[in-house]
Amino acid sequence: MEYGPAEVDRFIGIADAVEDAFPGIVMHGDEAGEGLFVVRTEEGRVLFDSCEARRFPDSDELIALISGLDLEASPSTATCG
Repeated sequence: MEYGPAEVDRFIGIADAVEDAFPGIVMHGDEAGEGLFVVRTEEGRVLFDSCEARRFPDSDELIALISGLDLEASPSTATCG
């Protein structure tokens, strides 16, 4: 998960909720840039991109996205730029 430096607390809250819901998942964070919040699988599939959505996700939304993952789908990349 990439996030801006100001979003550390938000990342920690979301990571805790996702890891509680999915004990086999470990969330990793990367302070990538101001205001950016991107969640992707290890394979590179983007689950959420705040630039594209123009907002930040909440933990319930990410839990729902992870629950519905189709691991056979092809990877996508973040489109902000």
